[in-house]
Amino acid sequence: MKKVLRYAEDLRTNDVQPESVDQVMSEIKEKLDEACSVIDAVAVQGVLHRNDAADCKEPWFCLRLFLFFYLLLCVVICFCS
Repeated sequence: MKKVLRYAEDLRTNDVQPESVDQVMSEIKEKLDEACSVIDAVAVQGVLHRNDAADCKEPWFCLRLFLFFYLLLCVVICFCS
């Protein structure tokens, strides 16, 4: 999750210059999928209860949707200016 937030901060400060929104979403999706896989593996091992694992993952999917619409809005504003 920290990787996604760092990437979002780099986008905000223009440290990263993506070619398209699809490129941004693919990178975010890969990082979120990796984090969810780790949470699932930990839950299967019994280190984390499955309900706690679900509670951990829920905000991340909301974050993914928020970032998508935020980036889409930023791209529209940039191209319209």
